[in-house]
Amino acid sequence: MAYKPDYPPTRSSKLWTSVKRIVYTLFGLAVIWHFTLFLGLRQRNPDMRINPVTNVVRVPPELQRPSGPIPPRRLSRNWVEKEAFEMELRENAKSMMDVYALLIRWTVEFDPRDSTSEPE
Repeated sequence: MAYKPDYPPTRSSKLWTSVKRIVYTLFGLAVIWHFTLFLGLRQRNPDMRINPVTNVVRVPPELQRPSGPIPPRRLSRNWVEKEAFEMELRENAKSMMDVYALLIRWTVEFDPRDSTSEPE
């Protein structure tokens, strides 16, 4: 025999259940959209380690922009600057309507350089 509660469900409890379902659905869609955009970011930057949960991008030493003047023969290389890359990620999140990335901002961290290696 099925359990029958002593009181019938009220209209407000049905409404509350519907609202919770809508909120959970929207949250799930936002997370799925964020992971879809993360996969695209990972394809564009295969050398970088990207954590989609904490929104942290770790840049390896060979892609970091060196401090000081850059030799003319190296100007064509795609160096990564921390502030410019973070701003690009934020603008991309706004334009793609990535709600998760707007709430938890993307940050860029540089991996430490190996002190024994020579500068390139």
